[in-house]
Amino acid sequence: MRQLYLGFKAFDPHELTCHFVARYAGIYEAHDIQVRLLDTSFIADDQLPDQTFHASCGSATCNWLAGAPMKVVFVATDKPMFWLYARPEISSFDELAAGRVAGYPGMAPPAHFLRMIIKSVGLDPDRDLSIEAVRDDRARLGLLRSGDAVAAIISAAVLPAKVQRFGFSPLAFFGDELRVPTTGLAVHRALLDSEPELVAAMSHCYLDSLQLIHEQIDVLHEVLHENFGITDTDLEVAGDLVQSCYTKDGTTSLDTISPTLDNLQEELGLIGPLPEIPLLEQAHA
Repeated sequence: MRQLYLGFKAFDPHELTCHFVARYAGIYEAHDIQVRLLDTSFIADDQLPDQTFHASCGSATCNWLAGAPMKVVFVATDKPMFWLYARPEISSFDELAAGRVAGYPGMAPPAHFLRMIIKSVGLDPDRDLSIEAVRDDRARLGLLRSGDAVAAIISAAVLPAKVQRFGFSPLAFFGDELRVPTTGLAVHRALLDSEPELVAAMSHCYLDSLQLIHEQIDVLHEVLHENFGITDTDLEVAGDLVQSCYTKDGTTSLDTISPTLDNLQEELGLIGPLPEIPLLEQAHA
């Protein structure tokens, strides 16, 4: 049985639902693969094990734009599962002016996404409001609830139903505003070149997982409950959310994501055309 590592940035339904469905259903075993999770947040890329796959395709995409030889070989979703919630008295982006927004650290993809969305509504993220880096969802939601922030980015680790029970409504769902691979499978080009069979096998595992996600809601609910602690009250809504955001075939199109890639490249301060080596390379054909 081959062992590989699945690197993640966030332990939440956005990044890891495919993985846990594959584990729950015995899909990895059927493909003779053993997958170990690895938090890559604090590990330099050159220190990662050779057989490392990445669930955080948003980070891989940013690295690709910066010239790293990364390939997204499976797209679980191209709808970033992040929300900007605001205090009840805030009903539009204009009303955020001069307010504090609890955001992500500056180099994290959601931080770039928020700035792109703010620019798209005609505001200047540097001049018109104060976006502050906050460590995690618990802290961001805490600042929002306490009134110390007028708005906050919240990830899929805290589902919309829970946030809305606190009285907050989303100003924006990132997946409605931009399209870019944010989870699935990304690999370094060296792994794709040296072990294409392993990359294909892992991609097929994820494809089988996607099929279960869309066709067997009981399996999806069980995984969401057991691995992410989602309560019975929220399971139906959580399952619907995952199904609505996840692809059915592990693919997206360049036409779909190109506008976001162009804007993301600009947001990263990179000049020139997109890298010549394509970002997307389907490995489960």
